Amino acid sequence: MSAESIFSIVSAYETDFLYRPVKVVEGYNFDQLKTVKAINQMQAARYPNGNVDAFGNEMFYYDIVTPRVRNAAKNLDLDTKDIQFRAMNGKDWMKAWLFRRDARNWMRERKFAQLLNPMPEEIVAMARWW
Repeated sequence: MSAESIFSIVSAYETDFLYRPVKVVEGYNFDQLKTVKAINQMQAARYPNGNVDAFGNEMFYYDIVTPRVRNAAKNLDLDTKDIQFRAMNGKDWMKAWLFRRDARNWMRERKFAQLLNPMPEEIVAMARWW
């Protein structure tokens, strides 16, 4: 696969993300960018039309979800030992074993576990508003 084709694939995905909602069922389209913006707004404790009402009074945003994020995140434990490689064909068990060993060493050298550690909290933080 050439670098130009990878670039065109990524560019197409970016265009789809920014400008094309996904038709889920007839009459309902899902817009991921709009959803991500709404989630970020809620995480920042902001109302969609601002934090001031029609009379000029500040509206308070009481977030009842944030305290539950850590509780939910601790239930999503993701470790490098959870990443498994298995042979599709029983005759290839030796190749799968070698690949598992190489992958384990690669993850250890690259400190892949440090990349996985914050993921559960980030996933829960985005999913809590869903």
